[in-house]
Order: sequence, then C-alpha cells, then structure tokens
Amino acid sequence: MLVDKPPAGDRWLHEIKLDGYRTAARIESGQVHMLTRKGLDWTGCFGPIARTLEALPVRAAYLDGEIVVVRPDGVSSFADLQEALSLGQANRLSYYAFDLFRTPRISRAVRARVSIRQHRNRSPSMPGSLPRPRPWH
Repeated sequence: MLVDKPPAGDRWLHEIKLDGYRTAARIESGQVHMLTRKGLDWTGCFGPIARTLEALPVRAAYLDGEIVVVRPDGVSSFADLQEALSLGQANRLSYYAFDLFRTPRISRAVRARVSIRQHRNRSPSMPGSLPRPRPWH
C-alpha cells in the first residue's frame, strides 16, 4: 500500500531505498568477509569497511546491507559507486547494515538501527555523523 507519509510513533522502523550493491558481511572469529548476492568474496574491494566491521565487539555475526557512495546532497548514487570501484577509491564507500544475525552481544535496539559507515568518509554537512538519507516525502 502506498501512503503519503510514514506512520506516526516510535514503534515503526522503515528501510530507506539505497542505490548500491547488496552485500553481506560474515564475521567469524573476528575475520570479515564481504559477500555479494552470488556469494563472491569482494572483501578486497571493500577493505576499509571490512576493517571497520572487524572492530565490532562480536566474534561471529552476519550482517545484510548495502554498499553505496553517498553524494554531498545525502543521496546514494549507483553511477558514483561504479566509478569509485573502477578507480579503486574504496574510501568513498559506505556500508549500511539493515539486518544483523547471530549477534548475541548486540542488543535488539542496536540490531534494528545500526548503520556502519567508514570513519574517514563523513558527510561534510554533518561532521562526525552518519549521512542522513533524504527525508520521506
């Protein structure tokens, strides 16, 4: 059902449409593997993000998310993602995790709201924060 605005109240979560590559992050014994939908290991392409995920306080987890490039206006761009990958500019990549599995040490609240972004790639309009996708219209 299409609606004009999101439901009111704090009991609702919604998923923002991101224009990127759907990527799973498998963490086992502190090692991260970034996997495509077809199961290809792209950890080498997403190295800075994998290193950030290795710092999570878990020994095992499975995260489902999207690798994107966020433009200065806060919108993800698939064309910019392809460009960054072809030029080897992994520092432009961000990872939004929207589902977390096998993470007993991370609370349910965190599981529902976690977004992981490479530390060096911050939005210039919001220093030190995660990019905010465009608001719901």
